[in-house]
Amino acid sequence: MKVFLKQDGDLPSVAGLAKLKYANVKEPARKEGVITLPENGWNIYQLNNNFSQFLVLKAMPEEHDFRDTPPRKAWFGGTDERPFLVELQDVCTLRSDDKEDIDEGDWVKVWQSGRFYETIKPEIISEYEKRFGKDQTVRQGDMFCYPMPIQDWGKLLCVLESVKSLHFMRYGKGYNKETDSKLDPYPTIIDEPESLYETRHRFYGELAIWGEYVIGKGIIKAPDHNDLLLSDICIIAQTENLNNPKKAD
Repeated sequence: MKVFLKQDGDLPSVAGLAKLKYANVKEPARKEGVITLPENGWNIYQLNNNFSQFLVLKAMPEEHDFRDTPPRKAWFGGTDERPFLVELQDVCTLRSDDKEDIDEGDWVKVWQSGRFYETIKPEIISEYEKRFGKDQTVRQGDMFCYPMPIQDWGKLLCVLESVKSLHFMRYGKGYNKETDSKLDPYPTIIDEPESLYETRHRFYGELAIWGEYVIGKGIIKAPDHNDLLLSDICIIAQTENLNNPKKAD
């Protein structure tokens, strides 16, 4: 395995809290705090200064034709709150900074450009950051959250309903006509926490399914992550360019 570091060094043995092991395996794998990487035919790319996170890509054959060579498999791993490893789409989706243009790119080019983290950030979150600033974004693993510009459920739901299909629900709390907003539609009361985008992230609180997006106020819980309290009504979106979003760490 070749290693591409921001600074010269040996093949890394740790990535934050994750221990790195190299073996004769076909593709990367994680078991608890140990990440096993293929010792041959793959390259590892450093993503941040302390090597707590990295990108692993299948190496290109020495002689290849880009027109005939299949896309390279790619994995993103290291330590977030705890060790993690997730498979990325073989070819990543790139959006222009100032246009609606969508392009397909190679992860090595993304790494060279220094845009890796922007490439995996959900488009809707990037749009909110452009409008209102980046300091309000919070995250739990592959779930990004950003406060909505309207912080009253009644008014917000009326706006959302006029634009796109809407389903409003609450975890374990009924509708109170004395205290709840008169604009609030009667919600569906759910006994079990809602799975966000059919993943291991579970939401406890008030939740609106708005077309393809989720908007909520409450608590997100997930294995290997600290609980995330959303005291504001936030749009919640999942990391982009994942190969299997439902199984992401």
